[in-house]
Amino acid sequence: GAPGFAAVVAVLAACAAANAARWPAAYGAVNGRGATAWAAETASRLEGADWAVFDYFPHSVPLAAGLERRVLGVGEWAKGAWPDIAAWLGKVAATQEVALVSSWSLPSLEEGVRLVPAGEMEGELGTVKGRRFFPAEAGTRPIRHSFARVEPLAAGETGAQAKVLDGGYAGLRGPWGAVRCGGQWTRQGAGIVGPVPEVAGEAVRVRLEGCWTPPSADWPRQTLAVTAPWGERREVSFGETPEVAEAVFREAPGGGGGTGIWTFTAERPYDPAAFGMRGYDADLGALLRRVEIGP
Repeated sequence: GAPGFAAVVAVLAACAAANAARWPAAYGAVNGRGATAWAAETASRLEGADWAVFDYFPHSVPLAAGLERRVLGVGEWAKGAWPDIAAWLGKVAATQEVALVSSWSLPSLEEGVRLVPAGEMEGELGTVKGRRFFPAEAGTRPIRHSFARVEPLAAGETGAQAKVLDGGYAGLRGPWGAVRCGGQWTRQGAGIVGPVPEVAGEAVRVRLEGCWTPPSADWPRQTLAVTAPWGERREVSFGETPEVAEAVFREAPGGGGGTGIWTFTAERPYDPAAFGMRGYDADLGALLRRVEIGP
């Protein structure tokens, strides 16, 4: 009844007051403290944009509140639709100002568009956490935004691609593996948006920074094939120590420039389960940290 409920409330209130005295840090902190100022600073950097597209949905929520601006946040469930979203970005950017905000590093090319860097923000937000309700612990968590303007490539323009593989999916296509040790595993058919030359025979250089984790002594290096959008293929290899591998492509047919999908396949796909390691994909290639594709 009501008296019993009131008694429970009184007991909980007394406990809360006692714990507030015992653990003042937990009560003096607010989960997400600093988020309001962070959202205000983010909004100030988006002034003039008709659209703001976030590749991490939770970071879009404060900017979408009140419907003061057109904001699109891409959630985990929508990653598979990213190619369609990227194509839409290019169409919208032809007539409107579009800003792309990433919680990772942004590439320099997406499908048919150039991503022009427009600054970064890095900081920490306050948090409160605990295994039980009491006691709670105050802490911080890092937060990051990378901003870019989305600009359509002009007719015949190719641009150049530079992509850090840190978990962001802008610029990527097809299957990619987990992020580990500062890089991301390729899988069979993993792709990245890159330039297509306007002129036939124009050279394109692919520069890959990566490494390989040998599962056994008789497999010290991994061979990775890189295939251009027009079918030309080159091979590179990686060892245990991070290194840079380069390949030059010279057989582009020409015919308009723009962008296409460059793909990666391993000569011998790596299945960690065959070596007693669980939780990985069965068709891994190499661990790439950075990809550059351009003249």
